[in-house]
Amino acid sequence: MEKYLEVLVDVAHQMGLEIVDVEFVNNDLMALRIAHQDFQAISLDTCVDASRAFGEAIDFEISLDVSSAGAEREIEADDFHTLTEQYVLVKFKNPFQGADYVEGTVVHVDDEMMRLSYQVMHRFKEADIPLNNISMCRLAVKV
Repeated sequence: MEKYLEVLVDVAHQMGLEIVDVEFVNNDLMALRIAHQDFQAISLDTCVDASRAFGEAIDFEISLDVSSAGAEREIEADDFHTLTEQYVLVKFKNPFQGADYVEGTVVHVDDEMMRLSYQVMHRFKEADIPLNNISMCRLAVKV
């Protein structure tokens, strides 16, 4: 199964996608969760196109179950720098300004801080959050 994964990762990158999660269900089935590299939403058509491209790349030797990684997928710390202008939920290791988490739009990320614009009541605020105080960061849906 690992031999297929290398090929599939290359195909995904050519399509502007990334494979976020892989599960080897059995010897004949691999479940893949995909996402756009630019964090845009994945449509059903994109899943179908990716499934077809992946199948052709491995000559349909095994079955593939291709689905979206989801609108609220967790982001690894190595990828924080790619989150500019994305709406996220950030949970803290230690409370930050009296809160355990905050939802807002990422303004900037550097090696030590994430600047987040968020709303408190009817006012917008910005805060610099130390990266070493972030326990979890995921995309969020703004309602």
